Amino acid sequence: MPFLRRLSASLALVLALCAPAHAADRPWLAVGDVHLDPGAHYETLAPVGHDSDGALFASAVAEMRRVEPDPPVVVITGDLLAHNFRGDGLATMRRIAGAFDRAFPHAQFVVAVGNNDDPCGDYRIGSDTAYLKGLAEIWAPLVNRRGAAPDFIQQFARGGYYTAALPERARAIVLNSVLWSWRFDGCAPFAPASGITELQWLAGVLAKQTSGQRNVIAMHVPPGIDAYSTSLIQGVAVVPFLAHDPDESFVATVARNRARIASLIAGHEHSDDHRDVGGVPLLVVSSISPIYGNAPSFDALDVAEGEIARVRRYALEGDAWMPAPETIAHMNAGNRIFFTCAQTELGDGYAACADIPHRRGVAVLAFVLVAAAFTSLPLLGLLRRRRQARSPAGGE
Repeated sequence: MPFLRRLSASLALVLALCAPAHAADRPWLAVGDVHLDPGAHYETLAPVGHDSDGALFASAVAEMRRVEPDPPVVVITGDLLAHNFRGDGLATMRRIAGAFDRAFPHAQFVVAVGNNDDPCGDYRIGSDTAYLKGLAEIWAPLVNRRGAAPDFIQQFARGGYYTAALPERARAIVLNSVLWSWRFDGCAPFAPASGITELQWLAGVLAKQTSGQRNVIAMHVPPGIDAYSTSLIQGVAVVPFLAHDPDESFVATVARNRARIASLIAGHEHSDDHRDVGGVPLLVVSSISPIYGNAPSFDALDVAEGEIARVRRYALEGDAWMPAPETIAHMNAGNRIFFTCAQTELGDGYAACADIPHRRGVAVLAFVLVAAAFTSLPLLGLLRRRRQARSPAGGE
């Protein structure tokens, strides 16, 4: 039973992330997809179907501070600007960074760039641009805290990726996985081979590390299948997050270096998710923005030497923040298979796991039947009118 095997593998992955283990005394905090709209104002906190307003963002930061006032690390997985953002991107980023800095003045920050973080447009990011340099200067005091990332401004301004030292002999490798998306479109100035350059850089960074060092890889767009989009079209097609070649290259790089990688963290999905990437567990952080119907949420992570030992999610329900259940466990059975398979099947095996060929055949048959019905209706009407024309007036 392939589905049962995949379900067992998914459960094992969740248990591995949530199992009790020795960890640092203070949890890390992880948050993604803030999507702050600085011009939005609502009577209550930003409602479902909208991006975050200032009140929701402030409430989330305050609750993060209540859960852990002095975290050693705060991970931000990107997409800080609202969808269809219009305005001064650097001013809004400065506002966000300032709020996090005031709330967590001692924390080491790990900040990834998302597909909505460049005002040039969605999935449009340049290389060596004035905007990236400005963004790097804004986040440098938080990322380079206590000299954790002395080359941060230079590295980030080049392409949005960099390394930083973390507590307990760990190291953050922060990627700009937007460059690998099949939807990516450069914004001038732009180096066409920037995605390939980043993959080569990643392989080189993993090859050069101190003895006993463990890496935490953070990014915005995760590898594998976009289960949400695939479920929306009921499996008629399999929708990936990344383009085929960089996806395969990234997963292969992780698999070759899995002994050196403690964990991976991503965002983008706007819902909690767990994946197995080349034998390394990946945690997908949920979203503060409720634009896709999700409850705003963030994570507290018990971490030991970069390895995530336990995940505790907090979500806004009504006007109160509280511990949140696993989203996937509460999905309806019809769609759950799309998400469960995506946790363990990142490539060609996904279609068989999610029964895509059968679904595609059913969808094609349904399309043919519907098309035949619509085609036959005018023909039936024409035949009926001809029969009526041949019948005597008032007769049958």
